[in-house]
Amino acid sequence: MKKTTLNLLRELTEANGVPGFESRIAAIMRARLEDIAEISSDNLGSLIARMAGAS
Repeated sequence: MKKTTLNLLRELTEANGVPGFESRIAAIMRARLEDIAEISSDNLGSLIARMAGAS
């Protein structure tokens, strides 16, 4: 497994993200994806990432 993948997994598993309070996890994922995907959120706070060319 690549070191970057391990670092992401470590960051996600060590972050606070109990049900109903996942904003820290969403922030981590938003930071990782913002350069490669269009990011939005729904009314429940779920993170939605769309990559160019994906339908």
